[in-house]
Amino acid sequence: MNDLLLKLKKEVPEFWEYEEFDNLLTVDFDRLGSFILKLFSNLLESNTISEKENVEKVIIKIFDFLNRMHSSRDNNYLILLNVCIFESLISSNNGYFVAKKYMSDELYNSFLTKFPFSIYKNSWDDSEYYTEEEFDELIKRIASDKE
Repeated sequence: MNDLLLKLKKEVPEFWEYEEFDNLLTVDFDRLGSFILKLFSNLLESNTISEKENVEKVIIKIFDFLNRMHSSRDNNYLILLNVCIFESLISSNNGYFVAKKYMSDELYNSFLTKFPFSIYKNSWDDSEYYTEEEFDELIKRIASDKE
């Protein structure tokens, strides 16, 4: 197992209890991004203070780990953050709030540099995307225009 995944497993064992893993950095860090969003959703839906505190402790542990990854300036870590964590956050309507609340200022600024709120604030909203049928029709029209 990769050293980074071993560190993550040690520091955030709750993540490893979440589902089975492939022990592949990008795959497992993609899952970490999804796990963060799931935890935040659970936090919003929690009924008791104790439950909220327990969920938030896990979120804080994860972001402590991510903040340290970013501070290391290791280029591979920065790519993982960008591709797996940042992109996961912009896929949620709560993503920018989660980033602001739990990221260090340095990590948050890096996040905003890569994904400015003014451009990506509605990335989570897929209501303006083509349906599969609309997309197929568009492709057919483009193909017929070329003939």
